[in-house]
Amino acid sequence: MMSSQNIFNTFSSVQLILDELKKNRLFADYCYQERISKGDVLDLKNNYNNYFLLIEYGFFKLNPDINYSSKAQIFLHKGDLLLFSSQPQPIFGHPVCVALSDAIWWKLDVTFFKAVLFAENLTNSILIPGLNSMQEKLYIHYLKGGLNARGRILFVIQHMEKFGFLVNKNNIELPLFFNHNILAEFSGTSKGYAIETLYDLRKQGILLSKKKPWVITDREKFKSICIKENIPPIT
Repeated sequence: MMSSQNIFNTFSSVQLILDELKKNRLFADYCYQERISKGDVLDLKNNYNNYFLLIEYGFFKLNPDINYSSKAQIFLHKGDLLLFSSQPQPIFGHPVCVALSDAIWWKLDVTFFKAVLFAENLTNSILIPGLNSMQEKLYIHYLKGGLNARGRILFVIQHMEKFGFLVNKNNIELPLFFNHNILAEFSGTSKGYAIETLYDLRKQGILLSKKKPWVITDREKFKSICIKENIPPIT
């Protein structure tokens, strides 16, 4: 059975949002795409009061404030809609996005976007799922913060499974951008400790990580380790 969360995600898909906006003859005047290259650093502060950002393709890490530590990073991917505050003093102080892969996003003029939503009565089907998605990301960040260093590494790898390529029932390729630096950053550990933990997983025949893409070669065994070490599952 499809969960209520999955139903929300269906209603808030990239294509649904774009299809609804394109019905308006002024769409091309107020919405446009940007191609973004892997490694690009995007200062988002000027988007307040101007644009919503809809990710059509690719992966990003969002730092809610440029002055925060790397532990504050939030993982973004296709379908995520960045809903910035319209108040003079936003909740996020100075957000910065870094592209983890080549990507495309839409910049949607705030005034136009809101006008279409209200005119077509789409607020519940688009804005609520968008907020729900961000709430989920913050909850994932909360769960990760309660784990020890090894637990955070296992948690991050488990999370990356959701975005991997399923080779077969028990093998999955993790995203191409995923490497030791990204793992260490998202788990809030040192690169050295991340490498040490991966060595243990390789020794158990669970992970291949010497070349890209990394491959979980025994998903069932990895799952059993996560359960044994009380790593919260991500549904």
